[in-house]
Amino acid sequence: MHFSALTAFVALAAASPLALPQNAGSGGNTRSNSCDVTSEPKAVRGSGPVPVLDDCNKMRDQIQNKEESWTITGPAELGKFGTCRFVVTTVTGGDKAFVGVSDVKDLIGTAVHSWTQALQDGSAGPTSYQGTITQQVGVEANVPCDSASASGARQVTIKWSIEHSK
Repeated sequence: MHFSALTAFVALAAASPLALPQNAGSGGNTRSNSCDVTSEPKAVRGSGPVPVLDDCNKMRDQIQNKEESWTITGPAELGKFGTCRFVVTTVTGGDKAFVGVSDVKDLIGTAVHSWTQALQDGSAGPTSYQGTITQQVGVEANVPCDSASASGARQVTIKWSIEHSK
């Protein structure tokens, strides 16, 4: 029996559990796990290049080995490997938020899992609308993360996505 590389990857990725960030809105700054549970990831459709999901998994593995946290004040690329990159931005301008390495690892895992499901059910594939062919080119969602500029339990909404590194 022959399997394509994509079929094998989809099967392996589907077998891995969905990991969502679990900080439960502590409002504290652990600098590793500063974000709560993400919103449901949504497919980003377009006609541009598609990242290789294995590159996204390798990016997650690289980030996992770092002991780093980021203070987000606007658009920022927190990870990149091959054709895949992980970007974040604050939803409300002027806000600052902490994003920890555990958060990034969990969010990338969630994105890959969501995309793998879309590949399995066929919704990630090409579609045509009024002569334009589009396909899934990324995954995005929002997640509340601890504020970097206010003490207490205040959280700031971060928009995150995985996309092609272009």
